[in-house]
Amino acid sequence: MKSYFTVLMLNVSFVVAALPPVDNPTFTKEERLAVVEAEKRNSEAASKIGRTMALLTADNVVEMIAGDFSSLDVMLAKQDLRALWFLFNRACFDRLGESNFSQRKPASEGFAFYGPIEFNKKAKEEIRERLLKIPGHAKYLGDLIDQYSNEPGHFYDRGSLMRSLGDLGGVEAVQQLGRFIEDGRRPEGDFFDPLSGSTNPFANWRDAVPAMHKALGAASPIYIPTSRFVPGSRDVSMQPYETMIQWWKSDAAKPYRDWNKKTGAGSNWPTK
Repeated sequence: MKSYFTVLMLNVSFVVAALPPVDNPTFTKEERLAVVEAEKRNSEAASKIGRTMALLTADNVVEMIAGDFSSLDVMLAKQDLRALWFLFNRACFDRLGESNFSQRKPASEGFAFYGPIEFNKKAKEEIRERLLKIPGHAKYLGDLIDQYSNEPGHFYDRGSLMRSLGDLGGVEAVQQLGRFIEDGRRPEGDFFDPLSGSTNPFANWRDAVPAMHKALGAASPIYIPTSRFVPGSRDVSMQPYETMIQWWKSDAAKPYRDWNKKTGAGSNWPTK
């Protein structure tokens, strides 16, 4: 399955004394070139499918901007996780309906919201409510992350998808993030071409820890100052990572680890 998510990510940095195992040996020049080609192909595919999804949901976005979110109920009835996650991901980055608002004229009709930030906040709440009602909603993303962890060129997608799980919250999201909390996969290698201007790729655990922290909200066992979420920030301590791992393996996390469709819906557990 190709990626269709906005190529944005939560850039959280933990510079650590020792990293978990990483399944990416030093690449030869030829292997590095192959990774670059894979990144290019996946980036082009992501852009194409992203545009397709934007077109497919364009009328829905116009309706939502006007205050009508009933199309989300249709997606819920169809259990259309692809569309719901696409819209949620866009809303998480305040990018849902951005072109509509950029073309808005003064006193425009059909706008129930003052601006894109207000709209995206409301849309995120409405979409989240529907996603949480679909069993397996988080596993859908978890499986994508797992797939992308074995294919070079999905670095930004993995971070973006984990960010979405963190923003959604809920027991299923926490459970899926637990799949990657000790995952050292990083198929792009340790670094990108210095001339590319790209942030060096993170192993999955680097994105899973802050995403789980956000998904748990007040129940999180760690504290990460806001400054840690600033791109380029650095922390020389392994403590947040180690603390989260210890919590995940403890009895306190058992309801999240053991949850399944038969034991109840995600809304029955703490979500934020």
